[in-house]
Amino acid sequence: RFQDIKGFEIAGADKKFYPATAQIEGSRVVVFSQNVENPVAVHYCFHDFALGNLCDGDNLPIIPFRTDK
Repeated sequence: RFQDIKGFEIAGADKKFYPATAQIEGSRVVVFSQNVENPVAVHYCFHDFALGNLCDGDNLPIIPFRTDK
């Protein structure tokens, strides 16, 4: 759908988040950053100012989320 998915950040065990590149591969979103070798957490549009462009199969926007506590 989108060639450049915006709004993702990724962190390693140190919990320091970096902007990340995201790609759709089949039914998954793969998120990565050259600054994080072993990712443990992902944020999507986690900040008030974040603008994302990820949509679901019905073309509805995905709500912000995080995978850490």
